[in-house]
Amino acid sequence: NKCEQGDGRAILSMSDRWQELVSQLHSLEISHGDLQHGNVMVTPNEQLKLVDYDCMCVPKLVGRKNMETGVVPYQHPERNGETRLSLDLDNFSSNFIFTALRALAAEPGLWGKHVVQRNYDKILFHREDFDAPGQSGLFRDLKHSPDSEVQRFANDLSDHWNGSFQDVPPLNLFVWS
Repeated sequence: NKCEQGDGRAILSMSDRWQELVSQLHSLEISHGDLQHGNVMVTPNEQLKLVDYDCMCVPKLVGRKNMETGVVPYQHPERNGETRLSLDLDNFSSNFIFTALRALAAEPGLWGKHVVQRNYDKILFHREDFDAPGQSGLFRDLKHSPDSEVQRFANDLSDHWNGSFQDVPPLNLFVWS
């Protein structure tokens, strides 16, 4: 994988493609509903493809029962079986994945330290990191990221985790806020 190869440039390029994909979904008024590592495929030419549309939402489905709550910690903690379908379902998870990619682009070694060594099967962030950011080794590392934007993204993501689901901005606003 690109992290183990220390290929920060390739990971940064992937974060750009992630932004483009999320922007395209947003412009088409589509919410995937379960953005997480297992539902994003990377093609041989490094294009991103989404799979598993069980919780997809389009304008005509807004307000209907949410059939799936997604994977922790990719989803905001307020998301549960009572959450109704919305075009904002992807806001937290898209920001989560973007922040992880940018952090790994700046420091690919975070993968070994926070994923491989901890025998973790998700991308970088653990629920415990958000539940207690002051005690989190990952957040401590991100505070010292060579990319100052990563520092801001991580702080904002943590604030959104601990805030209201409705207040999580879409990725384009998260990046430029």
